[in-house]
Amino acid sequence: MEMDLDELIQKTQVAADYALMQGMAELAKLLDISLYELDKKRCERNLSHANKRLH
Repeated sequence: MEMDLDELIQKTQVAADYALMQGMAELAKLLDISLYELDKKRCERNLSHANKRLH
């Protein structure tokens, strides 16, 4: 079965997102914080870095 480029990119993104969430769940467990709090901190950091790039 042959995949086109868009399908391959989509499948790769799904796998990457899953791996990220698995890693974040493990990190949250090690840090003894909720996955929600860890994801919130990650989003805040990404937003801060994006704002710095804009200015």
